[in-house]
Amino acid sequence: MSLNTWAAFALLFLVLSYTPGPNMLLAASHGMLFGPRRTMATAFGLISGLWVLIGISTAGLGAVLAASPKAFDAVRWAGSAYMAWLGYKALTAPPLDLEDSRSEETAGSTIWQRAAQGFAVSLSNPKAIVVFTAVLPQFLDQGSPILPQVGQEVTTISLLEFSMIMSSATLSGRLVPWLRRSGRTAWINRVSGSVLIIAALLLAGISHL
Repeated sequence: MSLNTWAAFALLFLVLSYTPGPNMLLAASHGMLFGPRRTMATAFGLISGLWVLIGISTAGLGAVLAASPKAFDAVRWAGSAYMAWLGYKALTAPPLDLEDSRSEETAGSTIWQRAAQGFAVSLSNPKAIVVFTAVLPQFLDQGSPILPQVGQEVTTISLLEFSMIMSSATLSGRLVPWLRRSGRTAWINRVSGSVLIIAALLLAGISHL
């Protein structure tokens, strides 16, 4: 992959990564609930899910999903329901004790639970599979070894996604000190839960290509 081709690829996926969607909104929600450092587990899950989606697209299964509206809708609605359930859990959870809000016990979430949530949310977006199937091959030089180029693509996507996740978590996490000072700690669960429900609605509203 030439430098110009890679630059065009990186610019495209920079825009795609920073377009609001389920991954960004989950990162923002976890940033508020658990803080940016603990959201790194969520990032690992989200990015691992993307690796699986890229594997599915390169194996040709993405083309099957793209050609089957019923399969596309099944994945989409399952993902939307899961996001809505996470939002409901956040809305109905007791207010966090912000004096120790980033401890595992107070947060009510382990590193593996956050990673699993990220993994599940990432896998639940069928449009990502369709995009990977349609876009990734367009940047490959057929006259050069394919595997190193795919490695470049995966590495680029992973770094851009990690940047988006951590910036979203950091920005949302900065709301916590203000909520603590203003005595509005109950709003943390309300905002994070609402963000997840918005993500569920966004996922439910995406259309089959």
